[in-house]
Amino acid sequence: MIPSRLLPATLAALALAAQPLPAAAQQRCLTAEEVGASALYAVPALVRGARIACGATLAGDGFLMREGDALAARYTAHQDGAWPAAKAALLKIVAERAGTGGATTGTGGTGAGTGTGAGAANPLAGLALLPALPDEHVRPLVDTLIAQETAARLRPAQCPAAERVLAALAPIEPPAAATLLAALVALMPADRAPLLCPADPS
Repeated sequence: MIPSRLLPATLAALALAAQPLPAAAQQRCLTAEEVGASALYAVPALVRGARIACGATLAGDGFLMREGDALAARYTAHQDGAWPAAKAALLKIVAERAGTGGATTGTGGTGAGTGTGAGAANPLAGLALLPALPDEHVRPLVDTLIAQETAARLRPAQCPAAERVLAALAPIEPPAAATLLAALVALMPADRAPLLCPADPS
């Protein structure tokens, strides 16, 4: 089982926000391909963030410190192919947040909506200009955001479980692992699930 804060950290960093999609914004929902691509893209920065959070907690000869670079490199090799779908997911969520006021205090300045105050940290705040930026500038920003969000959300007590998850992913080919992670996200309860498109009943 993925630790309760590890997978949400990855998804939040990629703006896969854990709340139901309003009916009016169904056109912005995330496809399974986009969720899988986001997970595939995120792993190298996720490893980096986990090391920041867990460096003082885990053994120096444990999987994360011993094999983390090799695991990250395997996923890095797939990032160029995963980026277009991962970026599409990110653009959808940035647009959704801009439309609902979830990324700021809203047009009325009252903080209504999701209740994020003016001083609340918001991982999407730096991405408002994303559609206008070239990929060579966007990708380092997203990579840094993933690592920072992971490091901030992963508690020391959760580090051993996070290391076990990464070790379990290591033997699986990255595209297959991304498909598995997307399937796990789809099984999350509705009040915690990302903004997934409705499953095709057929």
